[in-house]
Amino acid sequence: MDAPVMPMPAPLQALLRQRKVKKDYAADGEVETLLRIAAERLQDAANPQLSIGCRYDLTYLAALASALAVLRWHNCHTDSVFLVFQSLQFTIDLSKPSWRVLNQGRQHYDFLENHWRDMPDAGMLDELQQVATDMFHKVRALTAL
Repeated sequence: MDAPVMPMPAPLQALLRQRKVKKDYAADGEVETLLRIAAERLQDAANPQLSIGCRYDLTYLAALASALAVLRWHNCHTDSVFLVFQSLQFTIDLSKPSWRVLNQGRQHYDFLENHWRDMPDAGMLDELQQVATDMFHKVRALTAL
């Protein structure tokens, strides 16, 4: 179901008023497609035959797809990945420590895109996978209401 059945959280409404996010109705099937992408990326990231860097990228992209899905479910859009992740604290009640892991993942991913050094280690991957998987389940539950 793409249309929200719950009211938009007040902090998200405030971001709309501040024009940090835009009202943009989700296309039919868009939320489900984003969640399918997230599920596929998480499944692929669990493959131990892939490098840690590849698995980290897949996990980060799964987290991003889940985060975009919940924002689109609320018929909102932003070009800021920072805001996409930050909005999770009031859309799916993501904890601050989990949000910090996502923000660190975003910063690391952006750095890798531009510098190609300092590859993530297994601990970073495990932490991001745990947060991304938890997020996916929370978003799936919210959008299934």
